[in-house]
Amino acid sequence: MAKKRTVYVCDNCGYESPKWFGRCPSCGEWNTAKQFSVESETKSERTGELSQPVSILEVPDTESERISTGFVELDRILGGGLVPGSVVLIGGEPGIGKSTLMMQVSASMALRGNVYYVSGEESPAQLKSRARRLNALKENIYLSSEPVVDRVTKRFTSPVLVVFDSLQTLRLSTLETFPGSVSQIRDSVMKVMELAKGMGVPVFLVGHVTKEGQIAGPKLVEHLVDVVIYFEGERREDLRILRTTKNRFGPSGEVALFEMTDTGLREITNPSFILPEGLSGAPGAAFGITVEGTRPICIEVQALVSKMQFGTPRRTALGLDPIRMTTLSAVLSRHLKLPLEYRDIYASVIGGLRVTDPATDLAMAGAMLSSLFDIPLPPSTVLVGEISLDGSVRAPSNILKRLRAAEASGFERAWCPAMKDKSTGIDVIEINSVKDLGRLVTELARG
Repeated sequence: MAKKRTVYVCDNCGYESPKWFGRCPSCGEWNTAKQFSVESETKSERTGELSQPVSILEVPDTESERISTGFVELDRILGGGLVPGSVVLIGGEPGIGKSTLMMQVSASMALRGNVYYVSGEESPAQLKSRARRLNALKENIYLSSEPVVDRVTKRFTSPVLVVFDSLQTLRLSTLETFPGSVSQIRDSVMKVMELAKGMGVPVFLVGHVTKEGQIAGPKLVEHLVDVVIYFEGERREDLRILRTTKNRFGPSGEVALFEMTDTGLREITNPSFILPEGLSGAPGAAFGITVEGTRPICIEVQALVSKMQFGTPRRTALGLDPIRMTTLSAVLSRHLKLPLEYRDIYASVIGGLRVTDPATDLAMAGAMLSSLFDIPLPPSTVLVGEISLDGSVRAPSNILKRLRAAEASGFERAWCPAMKDKSTGIDVIEINSVKDLGRLVTELARG
């Protein structure tokens, strides 16, 4: 009979130790040690038959056919669709649309066979009500409100997809700890992985995120699963973003755009959807191009520069890096001799996007100057470039790809640094320093 032993596991990285530790020796985080009991291996298990190393050329190719989720954009960020036997973890804030997406995917997959939707948060009646609203009532969708993994999985019959909603409610009947504990989540996920690999069925795990923006639960879970997707967006806005941070079967960092409607999520294949009608901005508005993964997306940056109300100027950024915005205001103040250090500056990205791409520096700076001089920038103009501390404007990566995307979205001209390859139909006005930008905006102000 196997003996139980006590181990301490780091809640952040999964490091194990037989003794308690204050600071994790692996990741350096403090107070992350969680205690739980595990069964020790028996002597026969430790002395079992050893597998022999195999040459990489002798390993048979097992490229599996991808399974479509019913969403072209979701298939794209997964690397072409779901891989049989893969475990996908999708996390997001409450009410962002995770369960809605899972129900719509379930309805699409139900055309192929049996789909099992296990929810520890909603009753079957509540799930059916959502499915009716989404027009997802399919005979092959089977609902369960018993998130006890080792019990519910015994009732699965030839599944083509399994959904567990949510990760924090999963538990095993063999463990005495409460749901949501480190041991329950860890062992439940490992049991789910055994199911996925053993039956060759893709599995979705739905998780919540903490106030820090991380998926709730031990960080070890993200190391175990095959794909990690974050569901982002503002609940008050219609735009939703799926972003892959880990993908064993394709590139990570890809994004997919969705619109939340009364009948569910609708994928956005044209990124210019998030732009306003027409491309003529108001004072304080500028258009830029950011690249998320491999996909260029047109964005609108707005800025408001006003007189300082208190002793210290305010710097507020929504969807932008506040440190980068403060740095840009200092660069403009120094090189253009502008009194921005005595102004409150507010900036945001329209549509709920979160942008960290330095190629949007020029758009942010253009919006600031446009607001300061109270003059709109030229219509149908996009600004692309990275601003350095010396005031120079540098060409970002994939600039030609960005300009072609701008042209496809209806832009007619671009303010950007000099390029060697100008094989694009958009009219390029070279801006190689913030002084060039200031000169153009000043000319607009003079009429």
